[in-house]
Amino acid sequence: LPGNIMVASDSGKMLVYEPVEPDREMEMHTLSTSSGCFYQLCLSDGTRVWLNSQTRLVYPTCFVGSERVIELDGEAYFQVARDSTIPFVVRVGENAVRVYGTSFNVSAYREDANMITTLETGSVGLWVGEKEYRLIPGDQVDVMVATGVVIKHKVNAEAYCSWRNGTFIFEEERLETILNRLSRWYNVDIFYQNASIKDLHFTGDLGRYEDFMEVLKLIGLTTNVEFIVNERNIIVKHK
Repeated sequence: LPGNIMVASDSGKMLVYEPVEPDREMEMHTLSTSSGCFYQLCLSDGTRVWLNSQTRLVYPTCFVGSERVIELDGEAYFQVARDSTIPFVVRVGENAVRVYGTSFNVSAYREDANMITTLETGSVGLWVGEKEYRLIPGDQVDVMVATGVVIKHKVNAEAYCSWRNGTFIFEEERLETILNRLSRWYNVDIFYQNASIKDLHFTGDLGRYEDFMEVLKLIGLTTNVEFIVNERNIIVKHK
């Protein structure tokens, strides 16, 4: 287990690991973010990582060996420093994203049924079992964790990477997916009066630091739902 565990609770901060000599001893560190917080990390090779709320990243203080390997539980955006001789690998449970110098987003919270990888620039290979799925910019691969079923399609990558800039951009996304993302940021629990509500869709830009009640109001205006708020519990119902 990693010997150094850090918990980030303030957004806008950045932790930087300086390049080190190759013979320096490697240590494993863990960085975790709380609700309502995202955090930046610069690894020893120059790779920059943005961690979304409620995310855990395990990484070495310096990279040794034939691969640069880190482990992710949650959501993170990566700008990977190019090194053609030492591939960068993001492990997510039994799956792995192998990077060829690129920027991309991975959403893979342990409690979610899906692992979603979205490529913004460059090239990545997503390994599911023994098969590699190569992505080009604008590709998104959705892996159903329990079954290993893979769905690949085209998306607006900017919308899925926008959270690191303080904005949620949604384009015809399911209401359940949207509220799951918001619940992690605002640390609330979502309940649905009717399961059919989950399949409603919403399009819009939401400022990440706006009052949560204003965010709910905007969603309600365009999806014909209303929200009953009881402290941290949010009940969603048809109007």
